[in-house]
Amino acid sequence: MFKLEDKVVAKEVNASILKLILSATPGGTFINEYIELRSRIKQERFNNFVSQLSEYLTNNKIEANADLKTEDFGDLFESVLRRVTATKSSEKHSRFRDILLNFMENAEVEIDEAEIFLDLANDLNDVTVIILKHHKIFKREFSEKNIRLYKLEQDLPVLNGKVVREMALKEKGVANDFDTVNRQRQDTDLAIKKLKVEIKELDAIKMPTFYNLDEYTFLYYKQILLSKGLLKDNFAGNTIGGSPFIYMTITEFGEKFIDFILRT
Repeated sequence: MFKLEDKVVAKEVNASILKLILSATPGGTFINEYIELRSRIKQERFNNFVSQLSEYLTNNKIEANADLKTEDFGDLFESVLRRVTATKSSEKHSRFRDILLNFMENAEVEIDEAEIFLDLANDLNDVTVIILKHHKIFKREFSEKNIRLYKLEQDLPVLNGKVVREMALKEKGVANDFDTVNRQRQDTDLAIKKLKVEIKELDAIKMPTFYNLDEYTFLYYKQILLSKGLLKDNFAGNTIGGSPFIYMTITEFGEKFIDFILRT
């Protein structure tokens, strides 16, 4: 069974042996002081992370369960702590916390897959994660909004025809449903205009200015995400006037990664 205290004791013993060796070598004092400084920094990061995790569990009323005693969770927890002490990034610490929490709550995720996500979360900087997150939003909302837009645009000519017929009846003084049909047509026309604006706003996700980046930095980050299988390039080499790395979408693996490392 995984015991955190055993790992800590082992590290302390190894550090003590190393300090003993260094004290007998030239320059050993400086190196020894450096090791002690780094140890204090790592210990502080460790303490802060454990406090953050504990506070989150308490505030959100998340209770420990039997899964926390498994070897898989122990291995993952150890891997997380190793990376926590190696970085000062509070954003990455939050990601590591969320990975642990998501692993606690999703028993279907295999430990090997969780380790892959952990490596990716450690490798990617904050901007790349934000870019990937918004590509996930784009994929979901762009499709939904375009389906709705298509339906409304199909409905509009039908409603226009009904308005014309109801207007003719109204002018003849025959009982009609002009007001209701005309209101439906106006609402549909308004909804179409609104959706077009929303779709245009979604398109901004594909632009570097959305992330306060220049074009080359944005391209660099997208290429990183592509190399890790999180984005895919929809450019076809024979597309006239097309360019690579422009029409990129999130992969299924990328969606799963984002869902796992970020809590909603």
